[in-house]
Amino acid sequence: DVSPRQITSIGHYAIQFDWNDGHNSGIYAFNDLRDLGERAALQSVEDV
Repeated sequence: DVSPRQITSIGHYAIQFDWNDGHNSGIYAFNDLRDLGERAALQSVEDV
């Protein structure tokens, strides 16, 4: 299973994951993560 080894804050706008499989190049903006979460919540409601 792939899991984060470390999560690093990038300024005041994003985070970066250091995954246990060696990948660490992505930067995830808080706004983008929030949007993904909101969409996932709506998707879950629609699937019921």
